[in-house]
Amino acid sequence: MRIRITIEMPEWIERILVRPILEYRRRRYGFAFRRIPLTMGLYALVDPEIYYELSKYEWFAVPSGATYYAMRNDFVKHKYAPVSMHKEVLKVGKGRVVDHRDGNGLDNRAANLRGITTAQNRLNCGKHAKASSRFKGVCWHKGIEKWMVNISKDKKRKFVGYFDDQIEAARAYDEAAKREHGIFARMNFPEHCETYEELCGIRS
Repeated sequence: MRIRITIEMPEWIERILVRPILEYRRRRYGFAFRRIPLTMGLYALVDPEIYYELSKYEWFAVPSGATYYAMRNDFVKHKYAPVSMHKEVLKVGKGRVVDHRDGNGLDNRAANLRGITTAQNRLNCGKHAKASSRFKGVCWHKGIEKWMVNISKDKKRKFVGYFDDQIEAARAYDEAAKREHGIFARMNFPEHCETYEELCGIRS
């Protein structure tokens, strides 16, 4: 059971008190960040420069596939409309979407967001919900009783190989994803991903 205690104080005092915390995070994680509390015991990560603008609102967590997104309601034209935090942080033009590089929808630091096309965004999507494996690009082949790896690009599926071990198969997919999808590849074992998810409260 988690208990949150909120203490109200003038913003200028809070800015002074938080400095050593930001320096500690910069040294430990390689970057400074602030956490905005959401519902469901989760947090959104944001850059310190934009924290005070975003923290004025009440945000809630919305599950989507294997991740969550930070949302709030805005009253527009006599009705409530949902607003996504990542779209508040990064504005993109028509025909582009905001993509989370590491697949964590609660990591809304500027370094983790980019504006890309819908096709590029599909390359960075997670695994199918009903897949036989917990890893992307991996499925169980009943006929030969091995883990099979495929990867898709330009609406074509490419066979990678058969593997006895599921972890080995997942790593083989990652290597193929690097070659085929480049900077838009969604990895099964992304660097630092678990650490960032723990900071958001997704894993404990």
